[in-house]
Amino acid sequence: GLSTTQILELLKLLRENELLDCLHLIHCHQGSQIANVKDIEHYINELAQVYVQLYKMGVNIQIIDTGGGLAVDYEGSRTRSFNSTNYSLGEYAHTILSKVKLLAEKNDVPLPQIYTESGRATTAHHAVFVTNIVEIESVVGEEVPDIGKTKDEDLVELDDMLDSFDKLPINEIYSSSVIAIESLHNRFSAGDLSLEKRALAEQLFSHIKLEIIKRLNPVKRSHRELYDILDEDLAKKIIANFSLFQSMPDSWAISQLFPVIPLSQLNNEPVLRAVIEDITCDSDGIITNYMDHQGNEPSLKLPAYNPKKPYLLGVFLVGAYQEIMGNMHNLFGRVTTVDVCLDGKGRFEVENVHDGFANSDSLEHVGYDVIEMLDCFKKSLTTLKTSKAEQISLFNQIKEIFDAHTYLR
Repeated sequence: GLSTTQILELLKLLRENELLDCLHLIHCHQGSQIANVKDIEHYINELAQVYVQLYKMGVNIQIIDTGGGLAVDYEGSRTRSFNSTNYSLGEYAHTILSKVKLLAEKNDVPLPQIYTESGRATTAHHAVFVTNIVEIESVVGEEVPDIGKTKDEDLVELDDMLDSFDKLPINEIYSSSVIAIESLHNRFSAGDLSLEKRALAEQLFSHIKLEIIKRLNPVKRSHRELYDILDEDLAKKIIANFSLFQSMPDSWAISQLFPVIPLSQLNNEPVLRAVIEDITCDSDGIITNYMDHQGNEPSLKLPAYNPKKPYLLGVFLVGAYQEIMGNMHNLFGRVTTVDVCLDGKGRFEVENVHDGFANSDSLEHVGYDVIEMLDCFKKSLTTLKTSKAEQISLFNQIKEIFDAHTYLR
């Protein structure tokens, strides 16, 4: 972009070369995902002033290109937060048109044509990412562990806390339990506690936290801070069949919020608190921010999951560049895509299925010669003291691995 000084230098250069009459458009960008309509109003006022001033200087500007900035309400809160917007499409258009019209008429200059380039708002809704659940891990065992006849004071105190909910305030139970578990961790680090007792203590502490969160109301301000801490600590881990870096890179890079919901069983009560992790080996491969009617949350509430009757997860509003920005981290390649087309009667058809990367595609992407690799495997198999039929069988298994998708079946 040009500064005001550079704009004047450009006008001088165009005049000197008799090209000033060729300048018909001014173009500006205020950035992406502008959540507050007041920021748009301020920006458009300045852009309109530049248009008026240029026209008065004899420049025949005919078009104003306001660039992008039209925000998408990812979280549905209609606020000024980064993942939302406090205006509608109509209010956005009215802000731009009314400001330009007001200044143009006030200064007796023609109304220009107005272009916008709202890439995010245009494309975000067109794509949905769908994945399946591979595994669910819980930090809390189903049964409260029995400490037996141990005389360990810290363990006994944790065990006593589980029986104190009718006698002591919740905050006191939590504070005492934290002190006890920290003492046990310090003793373990000093070699003064067995691994078995540490595991026992951590399970007791998890059950204490589970009992506490049952008694907290997240709507109450006095409960909210502790509720958020325990909600994050107790959330189950859902391992989903995807790579965050390939399919939702903005979730990792800029903490972009994307709506995540199950695609079936929506009539079932959401009882499962979970965080979603991908299948890469990277600790950053986790969705850390979710939404519900309370606002942004560190975990997602889902229906109970039965592997015999599984449901898929849908991630919405990923159409704004997530696929094109996705990277090959851990060599998880492009996912399979389909086009879902609606006819005039509200029916849909699935068309244009494009297969995702096979393992061989990912290897070739980083410079390996797959044919050469398979030849090496074939030659190596001939050195084994096995039958010809078994060598062929092993080679076919290797080739199946090369041809399989990079994601889990």
